[in-house]
Order: sequence, then structure tokens, then C-alpha cells
Amino acid sequence: MNHFFTRLISILVKTYQKLLNKLPSHPISQLPASKVKIRPIIMIPGSSATENRFNRMVNKLNRRQHPHHSLIRIKVWNDGRMTYRGHLHRKDKAPIFVIGFQNNRDGYENIKKQAAMFDAVLTVLLEKYSFNSFKALGHSNGGLIYTVFLQQYLANHSGLEMEKLLTIGSPYNLNKKNLNHRVAMLDDFVSNQGKLPKKLQHLSILGIFFRDGDGIVHRSSVEAGSLIYKGKIASHREVVIAGKDAHHSSLPQNEQVVDLMREFLL
Repeated sequence: MNHFFTRLISILVKTYQKLLNKLPSHPISQLPASKVKIRPIIMIPGSSATENRFNRMVNKLNRRQHPHHSLIRIKVWNDGRMTYRGHLHRKDKAPIFVIGFQNNRDGYENIKKQAAMFDAVLTVLLEKYSFNSFKALGHSNGGLIYTVFLQQYLANHSGLEMEKLLTIGSPYNLNKKNLNHRVAMLDDFVSNQGKLPKKLQHLSILGIFFRDGDGIVHRSSVEAGSLIYKGKIASHREVVIAGKDAHHSSLPQNEQVVDLMREFLL
């Protein structure tokens, strides 16, 4: 009987999310004002993923959080438009913004374009809400976009601090299995590591699903993050998640990852 109700609830939640995704989007300029000073959590999905990528993760996170975190999903279109779906509770001090891109393709050149797009969204959010700190989460290439942002754009926002960065399965050496074969992106990240904010705390999650990786990203590529962050910021830590739910696409909603997110970001 318990299994029946659990399955029924799961079906209802999925149906509700599908209905939400069919609702019309609105220009980002129509985001409602907040009645409190916010410290948002801003998430970036990986390549080929959309602004809906973290719906299940946020649902799981909110099960044990009271009050619940608002979820606002923003999409940046290639023509520069920004639209959003979701509802902002005006007294929510830690709303969650998810930033997705029409150009969600892989590759270093696209990652740099996505970092510029993210910076444009952040500029709009700062103008609307005037927060001075935020926490960040990036899955897969989302972590790479954040690395570009930290090294190339954050300093342009005077007084803004990224307190914490949680990355999940981020391939700092892309698809290479051996660190002796370093891609240009990793070389750039290492060369620019002096631009990283000294007070930043970074938690990198590595999945082990099959052999030496999460089924998509090789272990050594995730571990290459230590070449960029370790010793250059306040703290850098790696956590390994193993098992059947440690596949690259399953990691964001993995229960252990959700617990780590709750512990580290909240």
C-alpha cells in the first residue's frame, strides 16, 4: 500500500511539472519584486539540458525545507531575449534561479558564449533585486560555465560575492581520460586561477557509475578541478558518489547529492 501511494504521488508530481512546463513564459522584466533582501541559489545545467533540468532536485530539496524555496527558471535565447517560468514567493530569502540557454551545445567556444549569456542574466537580476552575495550550483558543463564566469566576469560586479560553488560531474578536461593530454580550456583555467575569488568555497561531486567515471565523464576530468581551485580559494573539496544512481544524468537528483546540497549550500 505504501508503495502504491509513493508511486501515485510520483505520478502526480510529474504530471504537475508537465503542466507547469506548458504554461506561457514571461519576459524577465516581469519578474515580481521581492519584499526581503535575498541571497539566491543560482543553478546552471549542462550541455543539451534546459532550464527544467533541476526540477526533480528542487522538489526533493523542498520536501524537508520549510518554507519551500521558490523555483524560477530563466531561458536565454540566442537573440538576447530572456524569459522565465515559475513563481517567486516575495518573502523567500533564498529563491532558486535556474539559468538555461537556447544555445546549450557542448564545446569550449560555446561554454564561453554561455558564460557571457549567464553574466547578462545576472546583471538583470542584480538590477532587479540588488543582492550582494549568492551561492551557485553547476551540473556538468554548468560547472565549466561558472569557472569562466568566475575568472572573466565576476570582478566586473563590484561588491558581489559568490560564497559557495557546488559542481556535479564537471569535466574540466572535457572528454580526455589522461591528464597528460590537457585540453586548451583546462590550460586557460589553470593560467587564470589567480582571478578566482579568494573567499570562495568549492565542493566538487564525482560520480562513479562504471569503471572510472559516471558513464559520461571520466574521473580524471572531474579531478582536474583541483588543478584549478585547490590552494587558490578558501576551500576545495571532492566527494565521490558511487552506485546505480551515480550515472552522470542521475547525479543531480541522487539522494546523497541532494543531502550534500542541503548541507553545503543551505
